[in-house]
Amino acid sequence: MITEQALIDLMTKYQSLGIFKAGELLLPPAIALKLADELADLGVVIGIVDGWYYVGLEKEGIAPDLDVDFSIPDKLILEENAPKLAAEMAKEYILTNVTKKTDLISFFLNIPSDWSIYALE
Repeated sequence: MITEQALIDLMTKYQSLGIFKAGELLLPPAIALKLADELADLGVVIGIVDGWYYVGLEKEGIAPDLDVDFSIPDKLILEENAPKLAAEMAKEYILTNVTKKTDLISFFLNIPSDWSIYALE
């Protein structure tokens, strides 16, 4: 069974590889693919995949990429192997739907709402 501390440890490992914005960890797509596998190994179900892109002449801002937005079907959460299935669906979505404009990916995780999983929070 997944523990809050195990998830904190995993997310701390990835924080230095991405950007923390508005309570979300945004990662380059290739790194997000690796995180998806590690989340599945830990037993965490990915619920949503969102895309982000840099804005401004100096790429000083970040905005949501509304063309990259995917929700894992709710019924999947009840499956015994939900973490693996969700990770595979998330990875397939990233590999086939991320555009040239998409610089970063974030995941919404199906975890207890009172967990604080980022060291920066």
